[in-house]
Amino acid sequence: MQEALQEKEDSEFADTENVAEESSPGGEDKTDEAVNSPLAFAKGDVYAVKSGEDVMRLEVVGRDKDNDVVVRDVATGEEATFAEGVLQSLVDDYRREQVQQRLAGQSDTEQSALQEAEVGSPESVAGNTQAGQQVQPVEETTETPLPEGAAEPMPVREDGSPDFVAAGAERTHKFLSEESGMSGTMARNFAKANAEKAQKDIDDADKKLQKLEENPGTDFAGLRKKIAELQARKEQAQQSLSFWNGVKAEQDKAEVARREEQRKRDASAHDAAVVEEQG
Repeated sequence: MQEALQEKEDSEFADTENVAEESSPGGEDKTDEAVNSPLAFAKGDVYAVKSGEDVMRLEVVGRDKDNDVVVRDVATGEEATFAEGVLQSLVDDYRREQVQQRLAGQSDTEQSALQEAEVGSPESVAGNTQAGQQVQPVEETTETPLPEGAAEPMPVREDGSPDFVAAGAERTHKFLSEESGMSGTMARNFAKANAEKAQKDIDDADKKLQKLEENPGTDFAGLRKKIAELQARKEQAQQSLSFWNGVKAEQDKAEVARREEQRKRDASAHDAAVVEEQG
């Protein structure tokens, strides 16, 4: 977790059987929070993530000038910086792995309880491994249908910014072009800039992996951590690149349709002008 960890691209954890329970003064151990629950990454909070075959406990130290999360490896004291979305993904992946491991050895009834806990409260996640525990049924709710033609609400992150990846490429295109206040040119440049940033992050990870290939050093455990972290960064960036290329494709389709509609209007106006002159 050295210079190899500076990533920028929108989570995993799990049970207290696999991770020690102590946390830093003033912080809170977040090991047992539900999978996919939004994470605050408050200073002092401790999270568990997987690095290769190892489990690391990361304590939140604070935020940098870009609002990325600065963490400290509890075991080694080394610090690293993650984009919030990347750290959320790493935490969730580890939590999900732990839930699946529990499910593998459970009865159907216990599996149902664990699956409910996966999206429930921290208390339910921690407690549902106990045999015979009663699980309260989830009350069903009826969603109010959207008015015809209305767009789905744009998902937002904890800080209030749009969660583009969660919204999908088509919804993101609609938001950028119709709801964000951006001009068409600005919206296209915004998607282009995000795609270019993702590509830059991929290239950066590749370069650092190549340096490790040429000069792996002598610390085997440290080398494995660096490789796992860089590969995670690269995978996240590849997913981001694919997403923003999808947004750009939606923008291109919309532009083609706009030009075709303009061509039809121009042709219709021209024909009307010709008729008027002949009349």
